[in-house]
Order: sequence, then C-alpha cells, then structure tokens
Amino acid sequence: MKVTTSLIIATLAAAVSADYQSCGGFRGTACLDDPRIDGCGMACDAPGICIPNKAPQCGGPRKIRCPYGSGLVCYDKPNDDCDPRNGGVKCPGVCLTPLKQEPPAEISEDAPFCGGIGGLPCPEGLVCIDDPRDGCDPKKGGADCGGVCVSPPY
Repeated sequence: MKVTTSLIIATLAAAVSADYQSCGGFRGTACLDDPRIDGCGMACDAPGICIPNKAPQCGGPRKIRCPYGSGLVCYDKPNDDCDPRNGGVKCPGVCLTPLKQEPPAEISEDAPFCGGIGGLPCPEGLVCIDDPRDGCDPKKGGADCGGVCVSPPY
C-alpha cells in the first residue's frame, strides 16, 4: 500500500508542468503569475495567484467575453506562449476580478448605459459597473440597478 501511494504521488507530481504549478492541492486550483500585475512575477519573488481550473475562459480567436454582470475582466493567460504585447492578437485569456474595484472618480456624462432590467452589455473593451450616481445599490437590495460602461480599472 505504501509503495502504491508513493507511486501515485510521484506520478501526479511529474504530471504538473513547471509553468502551471499546483498550489491548491486537491482543491482544483493552479498557481501562476498574476496577469494583472506587470513585472517578472514569481521569478522575482512576487506572489502568484491561485486560479480555479474551471475559471471562465475568454479572448482567443473567437474573442469570448467574460460572463456578463460578473464584474470579471479578461486577462491574458500568463502560462502560455501567446503574448498580446508581443504580436499575439488572438491569445486566450482567463476571467479574473480586477485588482481595483473602486469606480472612477468621474464618470463621463456620455458613458454608455449597461445592466439594468434588460441586462445590456458594454461595448468591446469596457466593463459594466454599478452607476454610483443613481442611488440604486445592488449590494443593498437594489434589484436591476443600471450601470455605466467604463474602461477596466487596472
């Protein structure tokens, strides 16, 4: 029994790629450089982040968007060879919570409306946030609050 268990553990350890190391044990997560932060990542002792293996995927050749209303933003997957900053135009991404959640100090009067009872999406490249000017707060029972489209807050 000891030999079998050791063999299974050794096999699982060998199956883990060096660029996508497990950091969640049997929780179904993987640890990788935080794509929301510029720099050299874990190679320079910066902390990595655990991303669920089933995190929503985005981007790629079909330009898949993150789930509407989730507050998630599409970031380049750092564990592949595709880099949008170096010619990769159809790189796959992963949907993550932005680092900064605060609404912008000023919201343009012509900012597109989103959300609400119709669940209106934002134009490509913008994210929907709750409109702080309307008095409707989804965190305080406001159902179907309208939102405004802003640039991703990162």
